[in-house]
Amino acid sequence: MPRGGARPGAGAKKGSKHKRTLEREAVQRAYNERVWQAADRLFSAQMAAAEGVSYLLQSMNGGKAKVVTDPRVLQRYVDGELTEADGYVWLHVEKPNHEAADKMLNRALGSPPKAIELTGAGGGSLIPDTIRIVVVSE
Repeated sequence: MPRGGARPGAGAKKGSKHKRTLEREAVQRAYNERVWQAADRLFSAQMAAAEGVSYLLQSMNGGKAKVVTDPRVLQRYVDGELTEADGYVWLHVEKPNHEAADKMLNRALGSPPKAIELTGAGGGSLIPDTIRIVVVSE
C-alpha cells in the first residue's frame, strides 16, 4: 500500500463548504436583508448628511425672523432674485458633509479614475538621459 500522497475519494467533496463558511454566509445574508429593509431610511439619512441642514430666514418687523417654507420663495432666493438686502438670510445649522456626498455620487455614477504618477528618483524621469554601454572583451 502506498504511503502518503493523494488518495482517491479523500478530502472534502468538490463544491462542499466548510461549516465556518456556511455560518459566515448565513450572517452575511441576514445582514444584507436588514440593510435592504432599511435602505430607504439609510439613503435619506445619508442624503441629509450630504446636504446638511439649512434654513432660509426672513427678517420681520421688530428684529424677529421667520423660517421660510414657501418653495416659490426658496427658489427665488436660490435663483438670486432675493438677497440679504431684501431681508433674507441663509442659515447653516449643520454644514454639508462632503464625504457623504462623494460616497453617494461614487455609488451612483462610479468612482472617478485615479491618476497614478510614476517618477524616478527625486521626481525625475524613469527613462535615463544617457545609456552607459560597457564592452567586455574575452
